[in-house]
Amino acid sequence: MQLTLEDYIEYNQTFHRRNKSTFVKWGVPCVFGALFGGMSIFMENITAKGGFIIFMTIMGFILGLMIFRTLPFLLSITFGNPLIIYFSKRKYKKLKSLQNEYTIIVNDSGVETMSSETKTFVVWNRILKVLENEKAYYLFISNTVAFILLKRYVESMEEMVFLQTQINKNIPSSKIKFFPLR
Repeated sequence: MQLTLEDYIEYNQTFHRRNKSTFVKWGVPCVFGALFGGMSIFMENITAKGGFIIFMTIMGFILGLMIFRTLPFLLSITFGNPLIIYFSKRKYKKLKSLQNEYTIIVNDSGVETMSSETKTFVVWNRILKVLENEKAYYLFISNTVAFILLKRYVESMEEMVFLQTQINKNIPSSKIKFFPLR
């Protein structure tokens, strides 16, 4: 099995999580608010208008929210999230392990992946959830990391039935979801 750049981009576009830290979500707008508030203290001495400090602090906070919360959303709607595509391409080219051919063995104990560089085994109870679409199974071992089992590499209907049986037998049905491609 070999993951192509298109497979990797599709995975990242489909399962991109905005796992930004609390600082990025709220701290940066607060920093903007503090900067604008600090600027307003200087301006207050010049203009001597009351309430200006509070106004500038609130405006800085709103500006910070607009930049760090709204702008990425608007970019994703307008351009199909070019940042995800850019960073996916960059990471795929940088990490040669993503480009290696690998073998996946599924059995009663878990899922094993082997390539020329690595060998990984994950027991079934370590798999958090399984998502499936027309092209692949995604076996998540964390909120953002998954084994990708591409269906185009399943050689026979018997292998597909065996894979589905193992997943259904070892993963609770509440943790298995089918989702169509966008």
